[in-house]
Amino acid sequence: MIFRSILCFALLCFCMNNCFSQTKVQGVIIDSANNNILRAVSVALFEEGKSTVEKVAITDKYGKFVIEATPVDKPLILEFSFVGYGLTRKALKLKKDEFRDLGQINMPFLENKLEEVEIIAPVRMKGDTLEFNADAFKLDSNAVVQDLLRKLPGLVVWGDGAVTYNGKEIPQVLVNGKPFFGADMGIALQNISKNAVQKVQVYDSRTKEIKDQDPENHKYEMNLVLKDGQDHLYFGNLSIGSGTKSRYQGQLNFNKMTPKSQATIAFSSNNVNKDLQNIDQLLKNSTFKGVGINSDFNSDFLREGTLKQSVLGGRFQYDFAGKNNINLKNLIVSDVLAKNNITLIKNESNTTLLNSDNMDNSRMTNSENKNELKDYQANVSYNNMVGNLMKRPINLQTSLNLRKSKEDNEQNSLSKYNYSTNQLENNIKNHSLFDSDDLGISASMILLNKSNRNALGDLMKKEDFWDRIFYQLDFKGNVGENRLDARKENNHINHLDTAQNKIVDRIYTEKGKRKNAFIDLSAKENLIGVEFGVNLYVSDQNNRNTIYDQSKGTTVLNEDLSHLSDNKLIKLEPRIGFQKYLWNKRLYGRNSSSFLLKSKMGFRNYQEKNTSTLDYRNLTLKYSSFLPDLQLNYRYTKTSFYTKTLNFQYNYNEEYPLVNTLRPIYDNINPAYRYFGADRLLKKTGIHLFNINGTYEEQKQYGYNASFGITYRSYENSQIDSLVYAKDQLQAYIGQLDNKVGAISGDLNINKPFLINKNQTINVKLDGNLTWADRYQYIDQELQYMKVNSQSVNLNLYYTANSVFQIGWTNGAYRYERVDKLNKNSSNNYNSLTWRSTYSMAYILATRWAFNSSLTDLFNKSKDFKNNALIWNFDVSYRTLKGNNLEIKLSANDLLKQNKGIYFLNGLTEFTNGSRNILTSYYMLTLSYFPRKFGKKD
Repeated sequence: MIFRSILCFALLCFCMNNCFSQTKVQGVIIDSANNNILRAVSVALFEEGKSTVEKVAITDKYGKFVIEATPVDKPLILEFSFVGYGLTRKALKLKKDEFRDLGQINMPFLENKLEEVEIIAPVRMKGDTLEFNADAFKLDSNAVVQDLLRKLPGLVVWGDGAVTYNGKEIPQVLVNGKPFFGADMGIALQNISKNAVQKVQVYDSRTKEIKDQDPENHKYEMNLVLKDGQDHLYFGNLSIGSGTKSRYQGQLNFNKMTPKSQATIAFSSNNVNKDLQNIDQLLKNSTFKGVGINSDFNSDFLREGTLKQSVLGGRFQYDFAGKNNINLKNLIVSDVLAKNNITLIKNESNTTLLNSDNMDNSRMTNSENKNELKDYQANVSYNNMVGNLMKRPINLQTSLNLRKSKEDNEQNSLSKYNYSTNQLENNIKNHSLFDSDDLGISASMILLNKSNRNALGDLMKKEDFWDRIFYQLDFKGNVGENRLDARKENNHINHLDTAQNKIVDRIYTEKGKRKNAFIDLSAKENLIGVEFGVNLYVSDQNNRNTIYDQSKGTTVLNEDLSHLSDNKLIKLEPRIGFQKYLWNKRLYGRNSSSFLLKSKMGFRNYQEKNTSTLDYRNLTLKYSSFLPDLQLNYRYTKTSFYTKTLNFQYNYNEEYPLVNTLRPIYDNINPAYRYFGADRLLKKTGIHLFNINGTYEEQKQYGYNASFGITYRSYENSQIDSLVYAKDQLQAYIGQLDNKVGAISGDLNINKPFLINKNQTINVKLDGNLTWADRYQYIDQELQYMKVNSQSVNLNLYYTANSVFQIGWTNGAYRYERVDKLNKNSSNNYNSLTWRSTYSMAYILATRWAFNSSLTDLFNKSKDFKNNALIWNFDVSYRTLKGNNLEIKLSANDLLKQNKGIYFLNGLTEFTNGSRNILTSYYMLTLSYFPRKFGKKD
């Protein structure tokens, strides 16, 4: 299967272009007066007789520029511009695959400033900000910002939508210095018209203090500056679809922006397994450009069951500052979302227990579950970066969250147990109503030191220790309550002992109230490198559970389950930290290296008290822990070439047993299974962590970056499961090991874009993970020692041509193996393999027609179980009207009709294979309209 996938993708790329042009021109710009190299000179390549730029570049710290994939066999003009120097041009013509070095190019220095003519270069450096002039690039009238970015030097638009500059990812795109209708950059890049943009800015978003400490570790951000008046805009989408088998989908979003405000209204409804989580997800999947092969709001054919969903939401953002300044944010954002989900899951499965004596123990289950969830959420957040407190700049972020949910659940299940110790049947009917209300608040306040104003930074001539300290205060709090009303009925049949047969009809009323708060205060001084901090977490949870049993028309209180309880938890953690550069060397324009030592010592005091009307659940837990942390960080940068890092960390932490682990409540609604928990108080579990990780990043447009990590964890007093196959009942306990248990994991990540020719790229992303661990458990009081290992690999390749054609090949493989080391012939040995490979294609023909196709190859194998399926989806769409605003789309889903809903699950003690109802093949016709306008009405 792997070979077939690689061969298929290679063939597709070869068919697109079997002859790539690799032309290249370079040179070094020199000051003609002083013979000095000139940094940040704007370089533009034009075809002779044309005014729009073909390629652009900017000289590096050595005055060098490089332009790749240039037009061939055409007369070209290279134009060089720099403030204070005269405009310089060079004429040339390049042949296919030619590499030409122009050597040193002199730019005349202008002695008389009156001779200087202001020229808006296609690209220029303005301070530390790189700016691109959007009007210098000629594109289609319906082009969006994403199309523009593909033309800009240093920038790469990856096949999955990510954007990098000189190998560094740009995680956020602002518009006029503010977030643009949410956090996803695709909303801006695929909706905003290229003609509405004045310039594109790329800059390092770190604070001045951090830049001074580590100047080469850039954290890039992008800002789109709109032309005057273009910040009055609106855009959106209205779609209606109808399909076979009574399938439907519909969605609406309308977004309006003014210089100070942004407003959104959104709606979605479907019965084709599209699960919308938030407004951002809807906006980024209904852009004017179209998401191509990167949609994450498609029909989910792998989801268990079927989903019918309706969502209504809105968002409002207001900027009190109203200025296009990336460092001055004064924003309030509010979101509301109402969701209604109806899920139906039908399941048939067979489970085999894995045990050392190789006896045939299995159970069969048939179930049907219908769930209706009504969820209502509201959020208000405020971000202020313009204020001052005690002559210090202050950053303030606050949020208020409200959530109300109602869940109606109906479940019917029949389980047949074929164990060596019992032959049982359970026929359970369950109907529950669950209501939950929550109010949450969070706040973060950073009081910067007096010399720091983020990217601006006003240095003081003299600073004392207290002026250099910056403070941070974080707070999170939540209050909530919930109510559960349920009725469970079980007809229990024991085929070996009919005296055990019984019918249980039980009514539950459970009410709970909860509140918790977390606060963290820290003070840090970077010159000496000291940090002091403390955090406090408190929680209080009250439960009132009333349970009644019904039998022959009478209702009796169940005193074994009915109870009142109160759980209080207090966790206090003071800490002190220290960091120091063991060396920090810089040779300007050449290289820099540093070796940083970080250490932290924390102390945790943990107290939990559970009081209950059930005496056995009255419990007080007290623990104290020392929490050391040590880090060594090495970084080396060769300026304009690469950066590499190597880091080591040791960390110690402790986990504490839970009340429900130590003292669980037993509900005999299912007599075939009982969880006893622990038979004694458990010790705390200590975790020693050792980690080494590193990175390598090339500092160029089509450079590659790689990272790796290796982690070893050693567990002291780890918890283990213990199973007992008693007569008529499977019993589960929690125990604890005296010896240490180890686990090791490793991960690798490699990303590399390739420029094939002028307008064609291939992006490759590879990541993998390996784990090895020891696992212990008892079965019928016999210790089982197992070696567990797993491997996962993800390989994604994307081919893009001229912004109109994309091919994607995404792969995910997971292998799991478990070997019983004490019982060589044990049925507890197990291995499985899961592979998922998706081929996707998107093609835009003459800006009107669009074709999208995806083929997902699923492969599962475990012991004697094997399943393989192909899911093929295809759609074709046509855009009409002057601005391509109206779209007609025909979709065909699961054309091969191979989606069967077969699955398997593996655990330490059992293996399950079965089938569920899933979404199957359907066709749909969709009509969509994209309203959009940039600028005020004439």
